[in-house]
Amino acid sequence: MAEPAGLKKFVGPLAIESAIRFFDGAVPDWSTALSISIPRRKVVNRLVNFFESAGTSGVPIVGLLLAAGCEGKTTAILQAAYEIGKRGKWCILQRRDESQEFLGHELLSVMTGDFSWLILIDEADNCVHQLLSFFQNLPDELQGRVHCLLACRDSDWRASGAENLNWRVGVSLRSERLSGLDIADAQSIVSAW
Repeated sequence: MAEPAGLKKFVGPLAIESAIRFFDGAVPDWSTALSISIPRRKVVNRLVNFFESAGTSGVPIVGLLLAAGCEGKTTAILQAAYEIGKRGKWCILQRRDESQEFLGHELLSVMTGDFSWLILIDEADNCVHQLLSFFQNLPDELQGRVHCLLACRDSDWRASGAENLNWRVGVSLRSERLSGLDIADAQSIVSAW
């Protein structure tokens, strides 16, 4: 569990060795993704904008970032989560082991206090059925206060059957597809490198 104030320590220059590992394809963590050495792609702002109505929506907002492998999904959702968290009283819960099942009942036990909650899930295809059930069965007192940011390979999302689930019942699903680089993103990445 992280509060954005606790993540602020990662907003600084990245050590050269860590930057090289990142640009060579290492999976980013908070310290890498939030570093000022790593550019923010345009998709980050689009993801953040999904959650502008989070305090007033009354239903869970599920933001979904789809892309091929190694396109920057993990970096983008970590950066977006941090920016979302800075806009109010948020706690961020991140699933760190994608091989583990999604245990929504365990999350409910920590969702106390007057926070909005943002659940981050990478490789979301392997828990999408449990996740949708979790959101559709949220207790009344958490409705509109628990949201989610997902990342997934688009082919895995389709293969899991996730796009055929009934996301219209009790959830506001908003998706973004990341495909390639536009000129501005490419220039910022080259400059960072």
